[in-house]
Amino acid sequence: MQTPDRGPEEQSRHWLDQLYRRKSEFSTFTPATVDGYPAVRTADDKKSCKLQVAVNEDQSFEVDLVAIDLAKPLYGGACEFAEAIAKAMLRNVPDGR
Repeated sequence: MQTPDRGPEEQSRHWLDQLYRRKSEFSTFTPATVDGYPAVRTADDKKSCKLQVAVNEDQSFEVDLVAIDLAKPLYGGACEFAEAIAKAMLRNVPDGR
């Protein structure tokens, strides 16, 4: 549901609260932003990345990327590639802001 007076960060507070409460369960927990949407990296190493993106208060998606060959990378690392994928996905999501 669209709420015109709240930005994506505030709308996603419920989702983020749940994720932040579970913060200790993840070996990596790095807050991020993808095209203005709040996100969290819950896995981040040279060849893999797990990026969770909140679209609105009760909807999110996850990009779980494992790079097989980074010999000629288009991006600096797996998480940069995962963020590019998330940005492409967000272009196809109806505006939930």
